Amino acid sequence: MCSTVRHLALAIAVSMLMPAIPVTHAQCDTSWETAVGDPGLNSTVWSLVTVNRSSGIGPAVYAGGQFSFAGGNPAKNVARWDGVAWSPLGTGAENGGIVYALVVSDDDLLYAGGAFGNMGGLTGTKRIAKWDGTSWSDVGGGMSENNTGIRALTFFNGDLYAGGYLNEIGGITAHKIALWNGSVWSALPGDPLGSTDLIRALGTFDDDCGEGLYVGGYFQAAGSNPDANYIFRWDGASLEPLGQGANNDVEAFTVWDGALYVAGQFNRVYQSDGTEVVANKVARWDGTSWHALGDGMNSDASYHVWALATFDDGAGETLYAGGNFSTAGGVPIRFIARWDRSNWSEVGAADLNGQVYDLAVSSYDGGLYTGGTFTTSGDPSANRLVRWGGPLPHSPTNAEVAPSTIHAGESADLSASVPGATINWYTGGCGETLVGSGDLIMVSPVETTTYHARAFDGVCWSYDCDAVTVTVLCVPPTITSQPVGGTACAAHSHELCVVAEGSGELRYQWKRNGLSLLGATSPCHLAAEAGTYSCVVTDDCGPTDSVTAVVTLASPGLGDFDGDGNVNLDDYALLENGLHGPSNGIADGCECIDVDGDGHVDLFDFAVFQGLFTESRKAGIGVVVR
Repeated sequence: MCSTVRHLALAIAVSMLMPAIPVTHAQCDTSWETAVGDPGLNSTVWSLVTVNRSSGIGPAVYAGGQFSFAGGNPAKNVARWDGVAWSPLGTGAENGGIVYALVVSDDDLLYAGGAFGNMGGLTGTKRIAKWDGTSWSDVGGGMSENNTGIRALTFFNGDLYAGGYLNEIGGITAHKIALWNGSVWSALPGDPLGSTDLIRALGTFDDDCGEGLYVGGYFQAAGSNPDANYIFRWDGASLEPLGQGANNDVEAFTVWDGALYVAGQFNRVYQSDGTEVVANKVARWDGTSWHALGDGMNSDASYHVWALATFDDGAGETLYAGGNFSTAGGVPIRFIARWDRSNWSEVGAADLNGQVYDLAVSSYDGGLYTGGTFTTSGDPSANRLVRWGGPLPHSPTNAEVAPSTIHAGESADLSASVPGATINWYTGGCGETLVGSGDLIMVSPVETTTYHARAFDGVCWSYDCDAVTVTVLCVPPTITSQPVGGTACAAHSHELCVVAEGSGELRYQWKRNGLSLLGATSPCHLAAEAGTYSCVVTDDCGPTDSVTAVVTLASPGLGDFDGDGNVNLDDYALLENGLHGPSNGIADGCECIDVDGDGHVDLFDFAVFQGLFTESRKAGIGVVVR
């Protein structure tokens, strides 16, 4: 269980978020599009899911329920809307089939759960099956005859969770909820629910303690915890109540503004200390406490909120609730309503005459899809499915970059297209900083950058962007001028310098004989000791070593001006070039030839040197002074 401090931090963060002005996405003439695939579906839609990327199964909207026709064509209880036409998924759900739940995996598989006998006539697909865009297949052998079905599906920690009326699945006993790891089905540890319970909703939410699976339905005292009434959080090993839960069924979840929104049949929720919160059909859980959303919907137990979703229709993102109700916020609003953080309001001029069972947002076409039992929503009439949104161009789904990896100074091509629209490219987020327009543009980022492609048809913007990333490989600094060795003497050091170019701030570290010199962190270093010097230059991308430079130590008093250990003609040449007489001091660079140390390079120095050199000549070699 999370600490109180961490819960409090989340609560403060959420409370700070609530007054914030939402980011808006420009839309056009938001309205109800009622004739979706006219004549729509011929009976109830229980579940909706959208696929917003180009793939084997998308972009598309999938509907599941209890119907036999979609768009006037045969489609048994599950169908696909591609924005132009409806199509069946094989022969669909058979043998009294009802599809209650749909979910899409990251690897583009559509999972369907419900009360059907089989999918596509395939053995082993009772109550649950998966669709790959071409055919149905089983999920661990499905369920047995004596189970009435699956009502909710979601993914958590990479596993598929199924909840409903089930007591068995894949040949194992699992009361009301089970998980599929891709190979086998298993019950939750401790199998916390009973044979008479029911799961209606599954969702995930990170409440600052890590992501958890939230389970809602009709049950009490789950896992023998008396506070787990109709709802609990599952962390993969154990359950945790949300305060003391609710007083009736929990039937829907969504996440918004850093909080979990919960809906159902309840009209009360309870804090951890038992304090009652009046929350009619919908409430907010911030990770530690419950909050009402105004007056909510009808308080009577015969009313439900079956579905929740968040959607931006151009006025900023808001919360949408669908179900069976006739009031929201104390005013007459039927079947669907919108919460803007302060008030409930109707959604356009919705004229629904039946329940809303599910809501799904398509970021591809910028619509909020609503499914249920209704047969009208204005003119023309809508059969079980309507769309709320603007006439937007499709969001790009085909953005590409070539090459995807470059070095600084190189370029990459960005491409994307939407028929009838121009692509605008942004950095910093969808619609943030414009960097170019066109189906194909060239960019030369200096660091790894994500680019967002958004379509514009001259009037309206697409709801969403497609993103690509250009990875810029770091290049360590280039040293354009290397250190040069020389001679140091007692009076003056030898200056070593490097000149380098690189990414970001350049940092320097000089070394002598392979060991770092304390404080020697400038481009130039005064070397006062003999040795082998080098400099490591580092930028944001890494280090580069300079060449080595040898510094020798001169011994003027012994006549070894160049520090090579011998007194010979090379030293004489240095002395000759530095003779300036007693009145002129020592010229720059001649400090190491002041043999007698009197501050002048003159004939006295020559006389001393001559004696040293003579000695060396008598020996036939230069005098070794080291």
